[in-house]
Amino acid sequence: MADLGRRGVLRSYLLTSGDRHYAFLVGYQYLDVYYASITGYDQALRHFSPGKLLFYLVVQDLIEHDSPRRLNFDTTDLKYKRDFANVHVTDAGYLLLRPGWRNRSLLIRHATTRAALEALKTLFRRTHSTIGGTHRRGVAAEIGRKTAPTASCAAP
Repeated sequence: MADLGRRGVLRSYLLTSGDRHYAFLVGYQYLDVYYASITGYDQALRHFSPGKLLFYLVVQDLIEHDSPRRLNFDTTDLKYKRDFANVHVTDAGYLLLRPGWRNRSLLIRHATTRAALEALKTLFRRTHSTIGGTHRRGVAAEIGRKTAPTASCAAP
């Protein structure tokens, strides 16, 4: 994530009040697409929908600052993504590397990072949080006047 931050593409959000964290969204923006990659919220407060509240605030921020044309919910096909989306697509991620020891090393680091992420997801699930999965079905939402699912998503 530090690399994404250095490149100026990391756009992540945290919903807090005082010392308490209620929801988070880790995402990044490249060109005109914002990728909402990992989300989570405090399960004890699910009846208040802190994840949805944060998402509304994220959409507002995306519209007001360096507005992307598309919002991609990344992987997994969950109901809330369909509720917010007006375009549904299937996507997959690929790593294309030239043969060689350096890229083999990068591939091993990538696999290790994915394994660590899965371990973190398991830990969060055990502590009553919810995090997005890693399936290969994606959902995208257009951001703009004509294609926005709600008026709050309309670009100025």
